Amino acid sequence: MPRKDLNLEDSLQRAEARWCQIEADTPELAAAVTLQRSLVRRIAGLTEALEQSNWTPPDVEATAIVTTLSSSRALLHEHRVDLPIEILEPGLHDLCNILANGGAGDAARHVDHVIQEQRLSTTSLLNASLTRRQNDIRTGAIHLGLAPDLLWLVAELTVGPIAHEFQRVILTNDGMDSKVCKAINAWDHGTCLICGSWPALGECREGDITLRCSFCGAGWKLQEHACPYCFSPEIQHELPTPGQPSLQLLFCEACRGYLKVVEVNEAIPSILLPIEDLATTASDVRAMERNLVRPPLPEAPLGESNDAGCAGSPITN
Repeated sequence: MPRKDLNLEDSLQRAEARWCQIEADTPELAAAVTLQRSLVRRIAGLTEALEQSNWTPPDVEATAIVTTLSSSRALLHEHRVDLPIEILEPGLHDLCNILANGGAGDAARHVDHVIQEQRLSTTSLLNASLTRRQNDIRTGAIHLGLAPDLLWLVAELTVGPIAHEFQRVILTNDGMDSKVCKAINAWDHGTCLICGSWPALGECREGDITLRCSFCGAGWKLQEHACPYCFSPEIQHELPTPGQPSLQLLFCEACRGYLKVVEVNEAIPSILLPIEDLATTASDVRAMERNLVRPPLPEAPLGESNDAGCAGSPITN
């Protein structure tokens, strides 16, 4: 099997060290760190349960990978993943409770109750999240009187370990077919080649920027120096954040989209990506003050392999 970037215990130790540093440097983020710490530890429990189970991501053939990427489609939009609901559903309930206790209150409890009452299809919800079909989840949430952004978040947190394992098998395969490698390197879109998400941030190493997805953990590069959202060349660099010389803000004069870019010596482990996103909150605030935005997630195209119970189908029962 392909190697993992870090084992789970080491990842959590590094995460804890980073959280402590954030709390020391930015005390105003202490409550957000406390919530994220609980969420990440529960997600790590899901990851561990997956590792100890018989579940494995689908074995996507090389020709299928090449065809999908060459057609400008993200892999998870086209290739079905059978979800181990017996593992994921307890995590979904726990994450609702963590969010409820962390400030989401009755809105998160309502999500949990609707799921327990089986008025919402857990399988369809998690498949819609995995394939990034935000409109399906929003429509279902409104129908059930749920907070759409909260339902999207809890589903994303639950199924994230599946997306990560899928991309790990695809992108860290030591025996990768040369044509697959070429197709991966040729991917030239602002969205993630694995799941179709926007990048959470960019990693700058020796002047070269890699876009990183915090949902599945994949990394990819644009072939040209352009905006990842609209491909305009009108990209501007803002001066580093005061007190954070390794952090830059890239923004587009055309679409007003922005991207946080951090200087790194090595790729950020996947488990630390949302933590780095939190640590760089000051840049998000500065961006909003300048009327910069993160564009809405582009809706995934409905592929032929997405059948009933998956993307494009109702999430309500």
